[in-house]
Amino acid sequence: QDEQHWRTFVESDVIRFVDLPPGDHDVQINEVKRGRVIGLGGKSSGKPMIYLVGKDKPIAASSAMCSVIEQLYGKAPAKWKKRWVTIYGDPTVKYGGVAVGGIRVRPVAPRKDSKP
Repeated sequence: QDEQHWRTFVESDVIRFVDLPPGDHDVQINEVKRGRVIGLGGKSSGKPMIYLVGKDKPIAASSAMCSVIEQLYGKAPAKWKKRWVTIYGDPTVKYGGVAVGGIRVRPVAPRKDSKP
């Protein structure tokens, strides 16, 4: 039986919680750009877009996600390029008071990344 979430049928320009298989995923940051996402009711908001090596869509990064990466690699997104992070899906993340799930970053650098 296919347990695919219905939200995977909704087109998106970003990688979402429902797009991640369960578990941890070590990913390499390719670059970070300014971007916009359109949320519930057509509300638009600016977000850091984190592009990953080998992925065709970015992650629309939350402030919490960026704060964790800052603790690992510093406050300047330019210094995050080519660095590794571990992401995972968290089903408890809420948006508009409703648990919709989100992507989180582990506060420890994967072994693939050696700190300078």
